[in-house]
Amino acid sequence: MIYLHKILPIFFLPIGLTVICIIVGLLWRKRQLCWAGAILLCVSSTNWVGDRAMLAVEGSALQSAVQEVPTAEAIVVLAGGRFNPTGNGLSQWTEPVVNRFEAGVELYLAGRAPLLLFTNGGVPWAGCFEPIESSIMALAEKRGVPRHALVTTEKVKNTAEEVRAVAEALGRKAGEGNAGKIVLVTSALHMRRATLLFERAGFEVIPFPTDFWVCRKQEFTMLDLMPTAQGLKQTETALREWYGYLYYKWLM
Repeated sequence: MIYLHKILPIFFLPIGLTVICIIVGLLWRKRQLCWAGAILLCVSSTNWVGDRAMLAVEGSALQSAVQEVPTAEAIVVLAGGRFNPTGNGLSQWTEPVVNRFEAGVELYLAGRAPLLLFTNGGVPWAGCFEPIESSIMALAEKRGVPRHALVTTEKVKNTAEEVRAVAEALGRKAGEGNAGKIVLVTSALHMRRATLLFERAGFEVIPFPTDFWVCRKQEFTMLDLMPTAQGLKQTETALREWYGYLYYKWLM
């Protein structure tokens, strides 16, 4: 099922729609469709469109000062594995994991909750990714978090599984009454969907978004209208996240 969730959105993203337009245009000899696909791809690849799409997903809320975050029962960090491209030697953290880890540790050291919980995320096809359990525990301890305050979950593949695993790790049952009050740490673009699922499971959620993609004070320049790979990546990432949110909101 997880493969299906990853494949289906491709047909509704700029690259997929562009390919469909060009193939249909060539088969039906409709030059307009080919041009429509090319224009769609160019427009979707501009930084201006990418930034607008990402801002729509991340929302207008900014990150609060750590000291202003209300206290809770646990700080839940939606994490992921480390990347080891060669299979030996030193592995490296992905950027979202680093940002979430730093936020979680800072929140704990500021006394926002007595427990710091990291989920153990991974996907079946990510052969170069390694589990986080031992490494993230050791690193958090070096940063001043005591071992007894650290918790991890079993390995999970998506956000829905993370919710159930977090509930189990905290000794609760998802979906039945009040599952507890948590400070939820994840990427800003993922916060809307994650909050929806945790609240649906009975958690009282205090969002603490991190890993922002777009600067809120960025000024417009003519370069924002030039197609770039980064612009296309932002547009497709934002759309994929929005589709995921709508799926869980209306179909699950």
